[in-house]
Amino acid sequence: MKSISNNILKCNFPIFLKITIIASVILFSFALNLLLINKNLKFNLFKESGLFETMTALFFFICAFNFFLIFKFYKSIFCIILGIVFFIGFGEEISWGQRIFNFNTPEFMIESNMQKEMTLHNLELFNVYDSNGAQKTGIHKLLSTVFLYKMFWLLYGVLLPASMFFFNGISSMLSRLKILVPSFSIGIFFLFNWLCLKIISSFVFHNFENFEYFRKMWELDEVYECCTAFIFLMITFEFISRKKNLI
Repeated sequence: MKSISNNILKCNFPIFLKITIIASVILFSFALNLLLINKNLKFNLFKESGLFETMTALFFFICAFNFFLIFKFYKSIFCIILGIVFFIGFGEEISWGQRIFNFNTPEFMIESNMQKEMTLHNLELFNVYDSNGAQKTGIHKLLSTVFLYKMFWLLYGVLLPASMFFFNGISSMLSRLKILVPSFSIGIFFLFNWLCLKIISSFVFHNFENFEYFRKMWELDEVYECCTAFIFLMITFEFISRKKNLI
């Protein structure tokens, strides 16, 4: 573990380089989606189990590993919690190995799972759509994983770092609780990523027919989720680099 720690801690990039990398990944990913918008490729980069979903799973897995590693430095239970959260995210992205090992979905999940898969986020309770295919609204939407994931990156990646600039007591309180907070200069890219999603869906996809619109939005969501996972990954490397002098 010592050698692994030392190798990872060498990734202490200057902040402007981190920003450049994140911005480039987001812009390239969305640009690729637009470039291939009307292409009927044999290998669809944006479909289920495609390149972008696979990369999302990989980023989540590395995030989980990094947070367990970070726990060694900070001794914060918060890191363990985040590690578990990202490992669950990794498992959900690969349907807990179902697509790899091709095992059947348990009977008790088939009836309530929107995609008949071994996943929790596709259960009707947590899905953004109901059993009739209609998008949920109101209080029913609050339990969807799409909404919860958005609230997670918004609160933790954007609002919490921003609040430390305006309330002096928050920083000291979080330090006592051993809650790691990402830099706002990195967290702001969560909003940038979300804006790219909204701009493309509003001004590019609005001319598509209903079925085609939902298919394109599904593919665009895969890009959005992948970029979000990448930002979280960069945050973990930021946390590790903060402790480089302790090793």
